[in-house]
Amino acid sequence: MKIGEYFVKNDYITQQALDDALELQKQNKDKRLGELLVDMGAVLKEDLSKYVFNFMENVENANLSDAADWLDQDDVDALFDKYRPEH
Repeated sequence: MKIGEYFVKNDYITQQALDDALELQKQNKDKRLGELLVDMGAVLKEDLSKYVFNFMENVENANLSDAADWLDQDDVDALFDKYRPEH
């Protein structure tokens, strides 16, 4: 399951908000989907981080690299620290 699908399925965002953000991203390729959703007012930044953490914890085979499409680098680093295998 893609992270956007998870967000819609869990009522974090609407399908329309996801579609709108994906369309905006085509015009603003350097902006992350999460950043666009925050800019649109579809989600609060604090909530976005929680939602991505929930995705990582609850979706089998969740891909950590998907988080980079949604969060800024500091948040991705925090996820990486949480989910990277111990050495």
